[in-house]
Amino acid sequence: MKFTSRLSQSITIYGCLAAIGLFCSLLIAQEISLENRIDLIKTTLSTLDTSAAECIDQLNSRSKNESKCVDFMAHIDGQTTTDLISNCNVARSWREDYAENSVSSNESAETNLQRMRDVEFFCGENFLQKRTTYVSAAFELLTDKQSQAFSNLSISRRISELQFINVQDKERRSLQESMLLQNQRQQSENDNRRNELQRELIRQQINSVPYPQN
Repeated sequence: MKFTSRLSQSITIYGCLAAIGLFCSLLIAQEISLENRIDLIKTTLSTLDTSAAECIDQLNSRSKNESKCVDFMAHIDGQTTTDLISNCNVARSWREDYAENSVSSNESAETNLQRMRDVEFFCGENFLQKRTTYVSAAFELLTDKQSQAFSNLSISRRISELQFINVQDKERRSLQESMLLQNQRQQSENDNRRNELQRELIRQQINSVPYPQN
């Protein structure tokens, strides 16, 4: 039952996401007014900030589950940020066109002035850092964590290498000691055989000496 419930929830979630994606695609395919585009930019920034906050909360809880951070990075690396940049590029293009030829606009000067302010506010320099509260912090935390993970991996690998080298040194010393003992035994055996041979030669010499005759 739990599995069926989760499956049903997953289907519902993915269905909603698909519907949202289709809706956004239809909006983009159609001619979007600058006001609607600014609203999309606001919504996207809010989505990124909410996702970043959830990621930070999950990191601070020291939970092994990092699904919120996976979702956040999917937003950063995926279509969410791509759409944000695309909408801001279109808004900036409008601003440049208006600055060069403001006479051709059908809107009032007050309306266009507000549009100019919105474009600068939401799509100006470093807009993602300035218009969100948690995005930069979450990204930095994840970057630091990844660097720490690589650092820990490097330290662990170095420790393993040192341990392996230490084992090799022990085995090498043990082999050297074994060979030394073997050489010593062989030398001792050779010395014993040589000494025994010399004693045997001496005995033979003694036995071969003739007794003095009276």
